[in-house]
Amino acid sequence: MLTKTFFKLAAATLALAAPVGIAAFPAHADARSESNDAYVQGFRLFQAGDYRSARIQLMKALKANPNNGLARLLQARVALEFGSGVQAQTELERAMQAGIPSSKVRHLRAHALMMQRKNGEAMDLLDARTIEPQFAAYAARLRGQILTQQRNIPEARAEFERARRIAPNDPETLIDVARFYAADGKMKEASALADQVLSAKPTNVKGLMLKGDLVRRSQGLEPSLTYFNRAIEVDANNIEALLERAATLGDLKREDQARADLKRINGLVPDHPLALYLEAVLEIRAGQYEKARQLMTRTKGLLSNYVPALMLQGMLAYQANDMAQATDFFGKVVGASPQSVLARKLYAASQLKSNDTRGAIATLKPIIDSGAADGRAYALYGSAFARDGKMAEAQQYLQKAVTEAPKAGELKTQLAMTQLLQGNAESAEEGLMDVLKDDSKSLQALMVLTLIQIRDREFDKALATSGRIINLYPELPVGYNIRGGAELGLGQTKKAEASFRTALEKKSDYIEARRNLAQVLIATNRIAEGERELKQLLEYNKRDGRALTLLAASAERRGDATARVEWLRQAAGVDPKQLGPRVQLADAYVDTNQNKRALDEVSSILRDFPEQPQALMGAARVYQSTGQNNQVESVLNRLVAAQPDSPQSRVLLARAQEANNKIAAARSTYQRILTMPRVDAKPVYSELVYFEARQGDWAAAKQWADRLRKEAPKENYGDLALGRAYLAHKQAATAIPYLEAARKTKFNLSAARTLSQAYVQTGRPAQAVTMMQAYQKANPRDGVALAAIAELQMNQRQYKAAIANYEALRKLPNAANNVTVLNNLAWAYSLVGDKRALATAKQAYAVGANVPAVQDTYGWLLIRNKGDRKLALSLLQKAAAGSPGDPDVRFHLAVAYAMNAQRGKAVEALQTALKSPKFDSRAAAQKLLTSLQSS
Repeated sequence: MLTKTFFKLAAATLALAAPVGIAAFPAHADARSESNDAYVQGFRLFQAGDYRSARIQLMKALKANPNNGLARLLQARVALEFGSGVQAQTELERAMQAGIPSSKVRHLRAHALMMQRKNGEAMDLLDARTIEPQFAAYAARLRGQILTQQRNIPEARAEFERARRIAPNDPETLIDVARFYAADGKMKEASALADQVLSAKPTNVKGLMLKGDLVRRSQGLEPSLTYFNRAIEVDANNIEALLERAATLGDLKREDQARADLKRINGLVPDHPLALYLEAVLEIRAGQYEKARQLMTRTKGLLSNYVPALMLQGMLAYQANDMAQATDFFGKVVGASPQSVLARKLYAASQLKSNDTRGAIATLKPIIDSGAADGRAYALYGSAFARDGKMAEAQQYLQKAVTEAPKAGELKTQLAMTQLLQGNAESAEEGLMDVLKDDSKSLQALMVLTLIQIRDREFDKALATSGRIINLYPELPVGYNIRGGAELGLGQTKKAEASFRTALEKKSDYIEARRNLAQVLIATNRIAEGERELKQLLEYNKRDGRALTLLAASAERRGDATARVEWLRQAAGVDPKQLGPRVQLADAYVDTNQNKRALDEVSSILRDFPEQPQALMGAARVYQSTGQNNQVESVLNRLVAAQPDSPQSRVLLARAQEANNKIAAARSTYQRILTMPRVDAKPVYSELVYFEARQGDWAAAKQWADRLRKEAPKENYGDLALGRAYLAHKQAATAIPYLEAARKTKFNLSAARTLSQAYVQTGRPAQAVTMMQAYQKANPRDGVALAAIAELQMNQRQYKAAIANYEALRKLPNAANNVTVLNNLAWAYSLVGDKRALATAKQAYAVGANVPAVQDTYGWLLIRNKGDRKLALSLLQKAAAGSPGDPDVRFHLAVAYAMNAQRGKAVEALQTALKSPKFDSRAAAQKLLTSLQSS
């Protein structure tokens, strides 16, 4: 999270513009008129610098005589002092209508336009040939300010020097020139001019504020207060002086005093944008980010060109994980200050977090090429290359980052991260230990060390390291969050949940901890609780794409296809540059038989990400699911071009070529993989066993199996592949010797399940159960094996034995509320007449209300137990819609229709079911149909 804030305000920006004007003498006024009396009083107040009181008198003057041109003109100058270019322009137009010559207001009109950022129009009015001599210095200063904004410093300098030559003792000119000098780094010259102004008039408020800003820059915060205090003593209601003092007090951590000045400003000018900005900074320092966001909203865009405010809003968006807003604000900052190293670093950081790695590289490249980069810039640049998969460049620039700042543990930590991504965990760990040797309390180094340990499945070590973090930083939530991750790795789900909850107690808006907690809750079948946590994340940030995709995954888990698609549509809409949600949405469309939408989404993805491997993989899946084999091969060829060194890409291409009956091409693709450097040949040999078997060339298949045995003599890969190949071709008897050999070499789950399947196909179901039981005895906590045994027993009508295994399965971690286990157990209970059947089915429905098999079980058991007939019918209608090809479900639905006196629909459902030649309930369905038709 970015936490740096900016409190100091640039004096030139706060001042908005120096007051300048034409000579306006009270001698022109008619002292006998009310309007002129008010004007004279207003002029005196203006000269004294009391602009607010002057404005009141001028309003009186214009009320008495709206055509008082001099009052209009002076009111325009007051508006310029308050930074209101639009109001000044309006008053100047009315002044000219009242008889003031345009030549007398040309420079003031330019000033008003400059305040509205209409610099081209302003420069046209400021043409030196059209400006009267008495206003030449004023015009030169304005030209200097515009040229400075346009970053034309040499010409700006010439204009300010011209202004100084024309009016060497004019305080307004001296103040503007001093500001330019300060911005140009000439602090000594700027200070001398400020002293000249104050020497002539010690109570000059603008001079005092200028001096205060210069002292603040050169001597520090505390000494500058003397000048801001003096300015406020002279003019207690001077907004700019109050703002400067509030900013300084804020930087000095005297927040109560700063807030007092801001309150005073808001009493004078409600919702003054700069006062709101400063108050937002104070709220950020207090950790009140939401209050800060609300304050910046109240500025109503009036600070859209004020770089510090843009920076602050970017940081607020970054803190809220709203990367779209963060990149927008930081992008504007870079546009306004393209040479700013800080601005580019912040922009690149937000782009990286948005997964716009190439954008981050482009943002940082100018400062890298110019030599202006610091260690942090090199670190970001290296990280961007790492995220883009260019590890050589990543390590090069991260090494530069460490070289630039050899004592910077953060940079060494990032270099370790890149080494970790390259698979060089040993070097990464050495680098981190080096950091911890220099700084044993380095939080980032400790955090990355736990990442390495968790990646290497050294969960005990990760637990110990997270303990160090907690001991060093007990009030920070990060240590508890990391500890939870380590505990999950150790299978300590309850402890992990407690750790994530502790992290949230430390920081309730800690996004990662809440997300982790939600995933634990969902994994332990507390789906509603998990979804509540994810929805709370959306309350913090409705554009949290990760929360939206997790909600989609949760909806899929509970069988709610509609909700899954809707969550993914929202996630995909958060940021079109985020590929992941869009690919998931295309997959969801396929899964819900919305093929046209899936194909449209894929076309859009390929247009936006034509060379992105994830996009090409997603497109291949969709094309394959929709039967477009030629398109599958086409995008996989593009995938190989994008990842020429990836064996997996070529395996997928070979499969697609085979599907298109390009057998020779497929075989060539497989063999090409084997010539690639540093390729693990074993998976390719297995692929070739299956491939040649599908071509009917068993001799070639056996040759590849032999190579596999020689490549991995202590593994069972060769025999297992050959056995599976025979099994796929319904040659179970031939498969068994190979599978038994595989079992003897290594008795793992794959060997046990495949051999069990072969026994079932050869009519030896008891032997299949015995095989799985032997494996499960050696691996008592393997839930997959226990579930497989229970399934085999159900198929053999050994219901009591199956029940015992399902009950044992529920005692394993995270299985107590598993929807599949509960549903199968409920069905098994019903088959033996156990009264727990209906309650267990209801429990399954509570965690899987949208799963058709669960709807069928619960609905059918309601019917059999004379429960709620209407609920049963509703459930079975949903089950039939979700499983349209299952005749047993149709039979159950028919019974429900009959129980609800809907005879016609019952007959229709039975006729549909009986179109299937064989199913468990066929005899009962035929009997019911006969009964209904004869009644």
